[in-house]
Amino acid sequence: MKDSARNTWLVACWLAIASLTAPFASAQNDVEDFEDWQAAEMRSLVNYVTASRNGQQAADEGTIELLTSFMKGADGNTYVPFTLLVDESVIDNDNIVTYVAVTDANETPPTEEDEAGLPEALFENAFYLEADEDDGIVQIDRALQVPGGEYTVYIAIRDSEDGDGPTERILNPRTRQVETVSIAPRVTLLRQQLTVPDLWNDELQTSTIILTDEVQPLSEPPSPEELAEFPYTIGTTRVVPKLDGNYEQDDVLGFVFMIYNTGHDDGMPDVSVGYDFYTVTDDGDEFFNRTDPQVMNNQTLPPGFDVTQGFQLVTGQNIPLGGFPAASYRLEIVVTDNEGDSEVTQNLLFSVED
Repeated sequence: MKDSARNTWLVACWLAIASLTAPFASAQNDVEDFEDWQAAEMRSLVNYVTASRNGQQAADEGTIELLTSFMKGADGNTYVPFTLLVDESVIDNDNIVTYVAVTDANETPPTEEDEAGLPEALFENAFYLEADEDDGIVQIDRALQVPGGEYTVYIAIRDSEDGDGPTERILNPRTRQVETVSIAPRVTLLRQQLTVPDLWNDELQTSTIILTDEVQPLSEPPSPEELAEFPYTIGTTRVVPKLDGNYEQDDVLGFVFMIYNTGHDDGMPDVSVGYDFYTVTDDGDEFFNRTDPQVMNNQTLPPGFDVTQGFQLVTGQNIPLGGFPAASYRLEIVVTDNEGDSEVTQNLLFSVED
């Protein structure tokens, strides 16, 4: 594949880890930030999820799909931007309220003798948004943050009544206190296991390889509100992810990822990235082509680049697919850390149609 046939972009930017820490509204502790009717709607979802955690409420099947990516977050956490694809059939109103909770994967419902009850969720967030539908699907982008480990994710969604819905006084099964909640006309619940990688273990690693639909440069770092709405933002670059690997020959295969835990010489890394394309066939993978390796070292990175000061290695490519026959492909990405004498391989699957 000739250099002139592709548009490769290499970005080395300073990415403050704190910029990946969106302000998450706690559904329990920050309800005073909302109007009473909003807090009541949120509590109805918290109680619904609590009932599921207690084994008293089953999840709905096939109505919510959860797509996750993983990046290095703050203070030993992994930052998990995610996309929810919600079937429009479970949404009637223009506005919806969503509650997200993350618990230990090994959590079990407490027994009647257990006075402590359920532990607090390891992460939770509640938020409102407009239900914009496209081809029968409502898309929701947000993020969560937890250390690497095994978790259960609960996501509850309901229509918002905008303050006009009925309320009732009930006993909160977790706090054992009486509270006012909104009577939900219908709640849709996702319960899903989630394995979160530990990106802080000093081993050479990458973030998720994120397919890009759009890459938009920003004039300044995003506000916390903007980052919450566009959680795939990297530094001052807003990434709009492509949610599937299906392309046509006049499309461009675009992707971006970050490289973590490299060795360095006084903060300067020495990394090369190779890209080999394979055609996936019934008889196995066959080598198709490769691009020139990308090199990130003191010859290509800006003066003063220093991984010990929070600078991040961000890279990716934009590859026109006009020269790719219709087929299924596997892109093998090999990251070699020449300073740390280590290597990691990632694979990206995609298909090209006529």
